[in-house]
Amino acid sequence: MLARAWVHRAEWPLAIWEVEWLEINPNVVQRQGRLMPPKQLCYLEEITLLLQAESWPYTIDEKIVRVPFAMLGY
Repeated sequence: MLARAWVHRAEWPLAIWEVEWLEINPNVVQRQGRLMPPKQLCYLEEITLLLQAESWPYTIDEKIVRVPFAMLGY
C-alpha cells in the first residue's frame, strides 16, 4: 500500500493521500553525442496500454498523461 509514500517538494514532504493527480510526461530526449542531434522518443502508447491493462483511469491533456489519485482510492 502507498500509505507511507511521500512526495518531496521544496517546502516540505507531502503525504501521498494529499496528491490530487500524477502527471506523466511521455516524451524523452535522448542524447547521442556531441555531433548527433538528440533523439526524441515518445512513450505515450506504452504508458496508456499499461494504464488500460491495470484499469486505471487517466486523461491526456496536451500530450501529458494525468492519473487522478482520488479514483484509485488513495
